[in-house]
Amino acid sequence: MKFFNQEKKRVCYLPEHQNEIIKYFDDNEDATLVVSFDEFILPKKTIDFNKISEIKINKLMLSSFYHKTNELGVFLKLENLKELDNRSIDLKYDFKNFPNLEVLILGWNKGCSNISECKRLKELSLWHYKPKTQNLTEFAELNSLNELRIIQSNINNINGIENLRKITEMYFIGNSNLSFDNINSVFPNVETLYIESCKEIRIEKVIALFPNVKDLNFFSNNEIVSLRIILDNLKKLEKLNVYNLKISESDNRYWKEYKNLKKFNFQDRKHHILKRKDFENV
Repeated sequence: MKFFNQEKKRVCYLPEHQNEIIKYFDDNEDATLVVSFDEFILPKKTIDFNKISEIKINKLMLSSFYHKTNELGVFLKLENLKELDNRSIDLKYDFKNFPNLEVLILGWNKGCSNISECKRLKELSLWHYKPKTQNLTEFAELNSLNELRIIQSNINNINGIENLRKITEMYFIGNSNLSFDNINSVFPNVETLYIESCKEIRIEKVIALFPNVKDLNFFSNNEIVSLRIILDNLKKLEKLNVYNLKISESDNRYWKEYKNLKKFNFQDRKHHILKRKDFENV
């Protein structure tokens, strides 16, 4: 039997090891089955992926490209699955068939449907999510959600998740049209916020919507006059990363006064009095 990572119990699916894999997953409920289609580029015989249904899988990862998606029907209905990671295979999931899913990491296909049926989802990470509404109303009933990551989507606002009070982590990356300007709901339980390459998001709205954030990563090509707007208003802030953010003030010596910061990263600018080396202990 082949492992991709034995310590993390990531098992490579190979048909010739079917019986060993079945036994291993019977004994290890926390194991992950990794189906890497690179293993089947030059198969000696046709692979019957339906045999995967004989394995008690709780965690599944699909990787590499495979164009014969008509052979992959077994992956479209796994009612006991708790974790699904598929960022590369273009499959049209009906998530009614995944009622126990808790973690979903997915390259979105426009043919996917009923993600709102995944009531047990705790962690959701989507690439290329492009809903017709251009917002997050499809997630409005995912009340168990703790972590949300939206990468390279077409959304222009985050309407729809205002009442999801269990979310503590949010990540927005490469969403060029995303703005917080038309939402006024506060997300008091979000402690980790990561924003990168979202040019329409203003720091003023970040502060207004996420007043209790402890870990803020704000990567932006925009410019702010002073860092005080962040340091004075986010009272619980412990980690701050504003690399790339242009801060026009030159006298930044007061930055050292904020003893609550345990980690602090910024980009050195010629006009700043203090440089990154002056914050070696942070």
